[in-house]
Amino acid sequence: MRKIEANTSDLSGKLDTTIFLISRFLELVPISSQFPNSIEPPEPSSPIAPTKIDLDSWTTLAGKLVSSSETLDAPNARLSKFDPESQLADVNSFFQECWNDQEEEYLRELKQLPWRSPLDHPDHKFIQFLRTRAVEAFDAKNYRVAKMSLQKILVRASKMYGPLFQGRDETLRMLVICSVKLGDWEDADKYMRTQFKQRDETMEDLAMDLFLHGKRDDAAKICLGGEEGKRFVGREAIMDLLVASYMKDRTWAQAKRILSDLLFTEQPEDYIRLQRVHNLAFVYFHLREYESAKSCAKAVFEERAKRFGESHISCFQSAGLLVQICEKNGDADEAAFYKTLLESDTHSNSPFSYGC
Repeated sequence: MRKIEANTSDLSGKLDTTIFLISRFLELVPISSQFPNSIEPPEPSSPIAPTKIDLDSWTTLAGKLVSSSETLDAPNARLSKFDPESQLADVNSFFQECWNDQEEEYLRELKQLPWRSPLDHPDHKFIQFLRTRAVEAFDAKNYRVAKMSLQKILVRASKMYGPLFQGRDETLRMLVICSVKLGDWEDADKYMRTQFKQRDETMEDLAMDLFLHGKRDDAAKICLGGEEGKRFVGREAIMDLLVASYMKDRTWAQAKRILSDLLFTEQPEDYIRLQRVHNLAFVYFHLREYESAKSCAKAVFEERAKRFGESHISCFQSAGLLVQICEKNGDADEAAFYKTLLESDTHSNSPFSYGC
């Protein structure tokens, strides 16, 4: 506190800074006061003491942050103490380095102890320690430090116990979540392609959560991918939601990408498939790709007419879209044919006659 006080000159700045730093300290450093249950707490004379944060380093960093970020002359000084893109990144980096240093120091101390059975092996105890640390950080939503511990578990446990070690599924599940939350898509893609229990549920929940929070493009990154290793149960329903949302906002390029992937990788009921091709034709039309739009719409019209007859309402939906496409594409004769079809039936006044 004295270091913080020495670097800030106004009372409001001290209060803002203190509250902020305390909250970040509690959020970003969920370090246990004791060792995991599988490791007995050390005696006071033990060479291994519980890992603790270096408060001197912390307060030194805090003082530097206050000194560098204080802008008393700015009209909104109280609101501009910390910039999330710079100073908060420094805080995160600081704790990540401390977290890593403490883990490595604990491992070095474990290796100095004698052991007579596999349960005394340094890596065995260290892996259990890492699991506790990872869960602490994960529960505190500090995904970066959680991911660092989880990656160490994945490597060490695979070497120690084999590729199907106990806790593997939960480790991979948490790694997928951490990577997505951090936007580390290369790692997220790698972990999502690995099979583990609750993989489908995890990917579906993540994609839906992103969609509901307006992060459609990130939800699409989870869902897109025609290869077998990227698919998951529930993927199709979320992609349909994405298509509807993109089309509503007239974001045609993204809608085209999702629809194209759906049509090449999923095999739904015929009526669903035909509606998706119709929607793709509608998207092509708005992207001014008239030949592709006409090809898709015509294929849908012909298959619907064959299955249900030309008087079916779905055929009039296709005919209405074909009128618009042919007129834009300069195919006056074809446009006139579909117009005649629309005017020959009571469905011609249906709201489904044109477009989607």
